[in-house]
Amino acid sequence: MAFTKNVLDFVACGIGPFNISLGCLLSSFPTLQGAFFDRNSHFSWHPNFMLDDARLQVHWVKDCVSAIDPTNKFSFLNFIVKQGLFYQFFARKNAAITRQEYNSYLEWIIPQLDNFYFNSEVTQVTLNNKNIFETIINNKDKLLAKNIILGSGPQQAIPEFAQKYVGISVFHSSNYLLHKKSLVNKTVLVVGNGQSACEIMTDLFKEKSVIPQNIIWVSASSAFHALDDNALINTLYSPNSANRFYDTVTSYKPKLFERLLHTSDGISLDTANDLFELFYLNRIYKKQAVSISLDTLLTAIKPLNESFAVDLHFKKMAQCRTLHVDKIILATGYKQKLPKFLTEIEHIIAFDKDKQPIIKNDYSLELNIETPAKIFTQNLARHMVGPIDSNLSIMPWRNAKIINTMIGKSVYDIDKNDIPTFNDLYDELESWCHYQLVGLP
Repeated sequence: MAFTKNVLDFVACGIGPFNISLGCLLSSFPTLQGAFFDRNSHFSWHPNFMLDDARLQVHWVKDCVSAIDPTNKFSFLNFIVKQGLFYQFFARKNAAITRQEYNSYLEWIIPQLDNFYFNSEVTQVTLNNKNIFETIINNKDKLLAKNIILGSGPQQAIPEFAQKYVGISVFHSSNYLLHKKSLVNKTVLVVGNGQSACEIMTDLFKEKSVIPQNIIWVSASSAFHALDDNALINTLYSPNSANRFYDTVTSYKPKLFERLLHTSDGISLDTANDLFELFYLNRIYKKQAVSISLDTLLTAIKPLNESFAVDLHFKKMAQCRTLHVDKIILATGYKQKLPKFLTEIEHIIAFDKDKQPIIKNDYSLELNIETPAKIFTQNLARHMVGPIDSNLSIMPWRNAKIINTMIGKSVYDIDKNDIPTFNDLYDELESWCHYQLVGLP
């Protein structure tokens, strides 16, 4: 690593879609010097859950750059042209692209940016008395930087009672492909009913060689929630949505988040329809033994030689049962958490009453001290700006905000593409939150 500046403008931690988008936009500003680090040996987006036909839930035009800089060479459209696929791509009847293709797009970008470093883990960050971050890479190399950008992604949300059993027989859905072959002729428990759980169930039904003996599918939810995806709802996936959620009265935010959740975290309609069709065909051909139970909590796991006894609580019947299973797939989602390398400076970070970091409107952490140094966040602000924070839709806009702040002026016009009808819709949502918490005036 060779840099012309002794103090870098930024050090970015993690190389995923959000920080790749940032790198693409920063390529237009060579005076800003910084580096992106990732502990993995190479880039791969969800490598152990990259199902062949899984589709992206956002439109392909919401790529790394187009919402802010459509003439940038790192647009998805330019990627298609460079691959010689332009006419074939637009001859398709399906506007959605697969996650595999999106992963290929990101892989195409990375070699073109010379400040991405793999096999390089940020292991510690401290702030010196000159208000400069001292960043340690791989426990040995030190870099000085004015700003830190967090982009290492969310962590697996695994119930505490299950954590000590995580391995080849109890695993998170993000490691499904790593352990898939071990499911042959086994009794498999799938926990959760979001998009990931449905994709796993669909894959198991389609599979011709990896066939479990029995599948038990349970969810704490009382229903299968489809992704709320229509033109009116999509107006909420704009910069204004993030700004309005941010400005919403703090006490309203949990209710508003709950109301908006299935605009982001629901099951896509195509996946739901495909899965039901497979259920129907399974009843005809009796390929697999399957049982489904909603309103059901997994409450305990007990090892039994090479299998497990699992305790299930059926909420509607107020009953508990113990079942024996061989494999447990936890499609239990993700949680947002500050990375461990910030431990030394965690005391200067401001937290709210729920012990979540307070994030400012420029996506930097609020600090308890006066300093020009900033720690920017990618995908850590759902509690501040709503479910939109983890969605690919706004990543160029968020990165434009970060760039504007680092440069100290508005090099990007981030307010140009407002949706005229949006404010009235959001007013209705805020009124609903007020009614839920306070009641009618």
